[in-house]
Amino acid sequence: AVGRRPNTAGMGFETLGLTLTERGFIKVNERQETSVKGIYAIGDVVGEPMLAHKATHEGKVAAEVIAGHNAAFTPMTIPSVAYTSPEVAWMGLTEKEAKAKGIDFDRGKFPWGASGRALSAGAGNGVTKALFDKESGRIIGAGICGLNAGELIHEAVLALEMGANAEDISRTVHAHPTLAETFAFAAEMVDGSITDVMPPKKK
Repeated sequence: AVGRRPNTAGMGFETLGLTLTERGFIKVNERQETSVKGIYAIGDVVGEPMLAHKATHEGKVAAEVIAGHNAAFTPMTIPSVAYTSPEVAWMGLTEKEAKAKGIDFDRGKFPWGASGRALSAGAGNGVTKALFDKESGRIIGAGICGLNAGELIHEAVLALEMGANAEDISRTVHAHPTLAETFAFAAEMVDGSITDVMPPKKK
């Protein structure tokens, strides 16, 4: 089968009393504590997403807990990046996932063909998309396809962590011309303040 699995078989973890999931991942709580007192686990071995930046933050939490501090790994989202050409980056819910959860949402989609910075960099085929919960107004997901998408997705991550809505993002002054401002433009597509392209027709 395609995919990855933890290399925990035959390691003697059961002898130690560590609890594993059906797929062989080590079970931990939000403090990275395993089922055995004094043993902590982080990274790919504790489950998806199997990403280095997730493991780094889990490691910091484990170290703080070991040092006696009150710490927990409770991110609202973890960004993902496909280092292709062009790059693709996303965080939070996708449209498909939001629909599956029964969430009614607004979508702001800004084409990089309307971005002077993208055009000057030969990246006019990119796109920035942001999803906002219609009930709360808060951002629930975002995706970027284009030059340096992996560098640009973090504003969306912070926006989700802080509970930002479209107006919070659109009214944050972004430097111009930049690729980063396409995220603000995507928010403007939702709150109706967009001037760089024709605003979408209201349903």
